[in-house]
Amino acid sequence: MVLPWLVAVGVEYGVFRWFFREGLREQERPPMTTRSVRTPTISLRILGLVLVGFAISPIFNIEAVWVAAGGALLMSARALSHFQVGVLRILRELNLPFLVFVAGLAVVVVGATSHGIQEAVSGLLPTTTDLLSLLAVAGLASTSARI
Repeated sequence: MVLPWLVAVGVEYGVFRWFFREGLREQERPPMTTRSVRTPTISLRILGLVLVGFAISPIFNIEAVWVAAGGALLMSARALSHFQVGVLRILRELNLPFLVFVAGLAVVVVGATSHGIQEAVSGLLPTTTDLLSLLAVAGLASTSARI
């Protein structure tokens, strides 16, 4: 199966090289100018705290949603206090349809796991965390997503 695949990729590469030959020619470009950009250290620190919060939140029985909400509030408050954004822009960036989708997905997952699917699938899932087990879980997830 490798040989037909390599032939198909080679033919496709040749066709693309021929079709885009004008755009692939070397052209003289002006030198790129670079400008110095300050590293957003406060934002990176907040992000680091959120990641640490994700790691330790299960120890204190805190849901990950509260850690994420806390990080979002911290970043929003900082941006508001430095007049980088306005309240309306933050409200526009909330992306409410996506939040409703995620909440609906959570409801579907809870409904599916509480009505027997968890017991049915638990026998198929590996119990170790090595590479082959992770690949098996990925394969099962891919297969079940297509059903």
